[in-house]
Amino acid sequence: MSARVTTKSALLDRFFDAVPLRPYWIALLLAIVFVASLAFIVTLSGDMAEFVAEERRWWELRDARLGILLALLAAWLPTVRRYERMGARNNLEELRTSVSWRPGDFEAAERAFSQPDSKRMLRWSSVGLLLPPIFALLVDRDPTLYFREDAYWGAPQVWSWSMGAIAGWNAGALVYLIAFHRRCFGGLAASIPKIDFFELGKLAPFTRQALRACIPGLLLLSFVAFQSVDSGFIWVVGVIGPIALALAVVPPVVMLRGIAQRLRRAKSDELLRIAQALRGDSDAMRGSSLGERATELGFGDLLAYRSFVSNVPEWPTDGTLRFRVLVYAAIPIGSWLGGAFVERLLDVALD
Repeated sequence: MSARVTTKSALLDRFFDAVPLRPYWIALLLAIVFVASLAFIVTLSGDMAEFVAEERRWWELRDARLGILLALLAAWLPTVRRYERMGARNNLEELRTSVSWRPGDFEAAERAFSQPDSKRMLRWSSVGLLLPPIFALLVDRDPTLYFREDAYWGAPQVWSWSMGAIAGWNAGALVYLIAFHRRCFGGLAASIPKIDFFELGKLAPFTRQALRACIPGLLLLSFVAFQSVDSGFIWVVGVIGPIALALAVVPPVVMLRGIAQRLRRAKSDELLRIAQALRGDSDAMRGSSLGERATELGFGDLLAYRSFVSNVPEWPTDGTLRFRVLVYAAIPIGSWLGGAFVERLLDVALD
């Protein structure tokens, strides 16, 4: 038995390890600190009066809405990175004992898992820093605006860009981590020596890991959906929205494809064994999922087993996974409905 999986200790991991709190509590505390800091800064700058003006709500005022939402993202995304590492590590540990691996296969995957490429993560984090200016150009579409201090820059704008940079940096690192884990789990799926059709639940770590891959896209989609209350964000919703939706759908499907291909191959091999047994080959079922549980198989047993194997889904989904997908999908839908509801309330109030 090899040692428990360990990964290179990044600065973020050392921070979470040093704080004796669960990651979600750290995220909550960071969010409180960030929002309180925003309130303090705009109070000093004199912008608080505009934030709390009676004729406007905070979500209607762009600077206030972006300042708070970006502060929440900047607080939450490092925690999402932490949970991505923890979840992948736990899924890998579960697969250690749930599958009978060939000697060396799991250890090779374990070594690969423990060696993420810090340089590639740095590059992806740097790419994430481009998100704030991309969003800004889609909203204002006048690059010269950001070089006119008297026309644009103020305390709320500096705050939003700072929080956006933190969020973008962590978003880029999160995308790299998900892609890295996808490769690790994809290689592990391809090396599964044998699939037991009576215990497909042992493959659940693959589906749970795949579901995690949709989180960055859903967070981005939620952020974009909430901006639908602002007509100035029409280009953001129209351009970034479909990209965010693709990021929420494509990565988990790609991640599940590896285990689906392995299931399809195992299913084809099992049906071939059954066909050979039905033709009278007494040794055909040796080593199959049914052959390991029953020494004598009649014609009716083989027909029933063939029907069972034929109905095994090639994509490893179950009721629990589908429920989680619905819950995750409700996040951006809730944001969009919330934004639409707020806009409707504003229309009624103004009428």
